[in-house]
Amino acid sequence: MNLALKTGKKIVPVALVKDYENNVAYLDVGNPIDVRNLDLNIQDYYPGKEESEKYRIKSMSSYVRDHMATAVYHMMERHLVPMKRNEYGDMGHYFVDFYVMDTYRKLNWKHDVFEAEYLTKKTDEEREYEAVSFLIGGSLGTSNELIRRADVKMSFSDMTFPHQLMRVMLLDQIRIICDK
Repeated sequence: MNLALKTGKKIVPVALVKDYENNVAYLDVGNPIDVRNLDLNIQDYYPGKEESEKYRIKSMSSYVRDHMATAVYHMMERHLVPMKRNEYGDMGHYFVDFYVMDTYRKLNWKHDVFEAEYLTKKTDEEREYEAVSFLIGGSLGTSNELIRRADVKMSFSDMTFPHQLMRVMLLDQIRIICDK
């Protein structure tokens, strides 16, 4: 949102819905949204909050998310068989487990990308006394000072992931290492 405001570029909402049963993906590309010309009432999105830059930007983000969610809803309605809530114990966990693991399986691991084998090559004694801290860099990168201070640098992918997903991926790699 901030980048669109600074550069004047429009945001194009894109939604992708994958039908795993039929191995088909549906893509919806919405009309470009010029966030600088949005006339939004902050109270519609954040009732009781005063007009401020923070809540103006949050309202714009909510507006764009609403458009994307609407597109996804209509695509699912047109193309997919509805899921029945009673067929799943906890639907939220089902989606998190399914999509995180699906994304994880599809990562293209390269030789310069982090491999769990690095940590398993250490002796038991080295592992026992070595303190390990992990730093997950931001979407705009990591400071040169932090990179310089790191003993080991690793990359999971050339793609940028949300922090919550990256934490799950990192924890899964740590779990794999600990299980060996």
